[in-house]
Amino acid sequence: MNETAKPNIVCFLTDRLHLGYLGAYGNSWIGTPAFDRLASESILFDRAFAQSLSLPTLTRAFWTGEEPFRSRPAASASGKRVGFFGRLLAKGNPASSSPLFHALSAAGYRTLLLTDEAEIAELGGAFFDKTEFLSPAKVIAEVPEKSAFYRCMTTAGALAARLDRTGEPFLLWIHLKGWNGVWDTPLSMRDGAREDDDDPPPYDGALPPSFEMPREGDDDLLRAVVETYAAGVRLWDASLEVFLETLAERNLFDRTALFLGGARGLSLGEHRRVGIDGPGTLYFEEIHVPLLYRPAGKPSEAVRSFALCGSGDLYRALLRLAGDGTGEKTLLDLASEETDSIRSELAVTQADASSPRQGVMTDEWFLLSDRGQSHPRRELYLSPDDRWNVNEVADRGGEELLDELERKIDRGGFA
Repeated sequence: MNETAKPNIVCFLTDRLHLGYLGAYGNSWIGTPAFDRLASESILFDRAFAQSLSLPTLTRAFWTGEEPFRSRPAASASGKRVGFFGRLLAKGNPASSSPLFHALSAAGYRTLLLTDEAEIAELGGAFFDKTEFLSPAKVIAEVPEKSAFYRCMTTAGALAARLDRTGEPFLLWIHLKGWNGVWDTPLSMRDGAREDDDDPPPYDGALPPSFEMPREGDDDLLRAVVETYAAGVRLWDASLEVFLETLAERNLFDRTALFLGGARGLSLGEHRRVGIDGPGTLYFEEIHVPLLYRPAGKPSEAVRSFALCGSGDLYRALLRLAGDGTGEKTLLDLASEETDSIRSELAVTQADASSPRQGVMTDEWFLLSDRGQSHPRRELYLSPDDRWNVNEVADRGGEELLDELERKIDRGGFA
């Protein structure tokens, strides 16, 4: 690609994609060759986190850079609290309020949103030149080609090719509903995910499972759900291969920067909980998300970054790609040996700054605080060593350390 040319940008997020089920992140029993091959020529971020479990709040961070603790809901004339997007949608040209979309427009970018998530489609209408909404899955697919993953990936490839033919740089933002809606993986694929004939039959439902596991008892239901989820990951990866083949056929990799990852994680039994019902726990299985960045141009050597990064950092990287950065370090700089960190702390929350359960992580610790509950509790874990928050060490941390970390929550995780 010409060094002076503006790269196309594709940002591809799948909701409820569990980091622990991908080969590049250490999984050895499922098989995700398309993702792993892409990771082998990308920057793979090992400590990327969703900063909120609320989809609107999370999307706000992606599209505007306003992280959960940086903004408070404003009061409307009626006295009711209204969110950030509520304020923007009341304006004539809300996209102009976002430096990212202003920079993209000024640089001549065409912007398009593709999603099968109705909530995202509604929000995206205020920011993108055009929104393509695909009907989400409603029933279990008979064959892989009729699944939501396959339909979305083939549509994404066709849209990228169509945008490329215009000769103008583009941003294609793809948000897949993923496992946040109907699990439509064909039954034949689910059965093929069983590792042993003695394993229980896979979960055969369409609705996302949700239940609390007893402390003692049979784990067959959990294994059934895990088998079905694993089959879904294989289907997602095979569908991803279709999208990547389209980019390769049109030589789009030469002039397209690609971000690919998960929007939010999913509880799959790590803390005796399965599913997405309720406000969420903020344990790592729900907020630790996969993320990679493949720069435009020929494949480069893989880089694994252990730098702490959050949802708002993706926004700042896109702003830099659009040619309107502030000079601060972004995800793009982590490919350089001279940059190994872009932030020293990161705050997370269930929904927004008023949520009762909040957390903060640093290079050494992860604190969860329930200050808003009737019986406040603080949990402390080593980070990044305790990847799934198994060993709680608050009793060894000391009140002084816990108080210091809690103050970091109050300032929003910004050093």
